[in-house]
Order: sequence, then structure tokens, then C-alpha cells
Amino acid sequence: MTSFCWMKAKHKMEKRSEELYALMIRKGYPSEFAGLVAEQMRTEYTSRRMIAYVSRAGLVPPEEFADEMLAVLADRDALRRKHIALDAQQKVNRLYQEGLPDGKLPEGRPQIDETEDYHALSLLFQECGLDVKIEAFPPEGVRKMWACTAGYGELLGGAVLQEKDGRFILKDLAVKDGWRKEGIGKALMKTALKEAKRLGAKEIWGCAKVPEYYTGKGWDTVPDEEAPAISDCQQCGQYLSTCFPRIIRKKL
Repeated sequence: MTSFCWMKAKHKMEKRSEELYALMIRKGYPSEFAGLVAEQMRTEYTSRRMIAYVSRAGLVPPEEFADEMLAVLADRDALRRKHIALDAQQKVNRLYQEGLPDGKLPEGRPQIDETEDYHALSLLFQECGLDVKIEAFPPEGVRKMWACTAGYGELLGGAVLQEKDGRFILKDLAVKDGWRKEGIGKALMKTALKEAKRLGAKEIWGCAKVPEYYTGKGWDTVPDEEAPAISDCQQCGQYLSTCFPRIIRKKL
């Protein structure tokens, strides 16, 4: 999918969410509840389903509304699994049609490329222990994303560059277990930093659960009282209570 197509799809998704919110307000739902529902039903599929439901059912008890939301989300997840399975089957079919070179999988070095498949990245990030929601579309402000793959597309690592309130942020960086200490994380970081500098950044920020990894690569930790709000972690009730990530910064 091209960048233009992704932005067009994202705009359509946001428009549907706004339409759902406005419809719920007209039907008599509290604005706070309508906002929460619109935030959860952000894909084209889920928002369209809920718009049809609210138009038909009107104002219903919270329990009934919650049941419908859960049903829609379950259908969405089943549809995603179907698409993933179809994609995997197509790759297998290509292998049968084209054959394998010398009967073996390619042994080339891992390759880093720009990607727009945030769903695959979010699955990897969550698998690696990051506090990331599995979503089809990237969070607001994401400028670029990269995936490191090997063989016939196995995802080994990924990185996300975000711009928020005028600051460039290395939002997520992770490498699959079994492929760490191979230089993949360092290469992904270098790629993201290079792009941030190209876009005019003088410094880049991040939120690190293992700050030692970053300080060993030239990053500085920022005192909590001086740290700007750059990460969702800072809004969590466990932040600096039972969870102690550090805000980090690096001059470019």
C-alpha cells in the first residue's frame, strides 16, 4: 500500500469515527461514553457496523450496547485472522510455483525496509514485551516505520519514528528473541535517527524500559522532573510506581 493510500484510508477511518460519535450524541448517549466508543471503534469495519447498529437500535441500556461492541470486535478479529491466513497461503503457493533455489531457503543477511504494515509491527512489539496495542493503523503522528526481515519475509525487528508536539520520538524499537545481539537493533536505530535528522530534527527522544541499552549508544537519560510528555507510559498509573522506564534523549 502506498503512503497516499494509507493516508486516504486513515482519513476515511477518522471520518467514520466522527460520524459514529455525532450519531450517538443525536441518539442521546452521554458525550464521554460516545467518545470512548468512537475511540475503540476506529477501523472502517467496526465504525461502519456500530453506525448501522446505533441507527437501528437507538438509545439502549449499557449492557446491551456492550454486548454488540464485543460481537463487532470479535468479528473484526476473525476477519483479520482470515486475511493473515490467506496471505500466508499465497506465499506458500508462490514457493510451490517458483520453487526454492537449490532446494534451500535463502541465506542472505536480514534486510531493513520501510513498511506500512503496522499490524505486523504491533504484534511483534507486543511479543517482545512492549506496551503496544495491536492495531491495523499506526498511532497519530507516526512519520515512518521500518521492518527487518529475512528469508521469505520473516519479521525479525521493527522501529517506529513519531513526531509529537514538535519533538521527534523513537516510539518503538524491538528485535525478536533469538535474533538479538546480531546488530539488528543498532541498524534499525541508525535508520530511524538518520531519517529524523533528514526531517530537520536536532535531537530525538524516547522512553526506555532498559535505558542501559540506549546510554551505551550515546543517549542520555532525562531527570523525571524535566522530562516532557512524550510517551503513553507517563500517563499510566504504574509509571514510577511499579514500572520504571526512563525518558531518554540523543543529540543529532
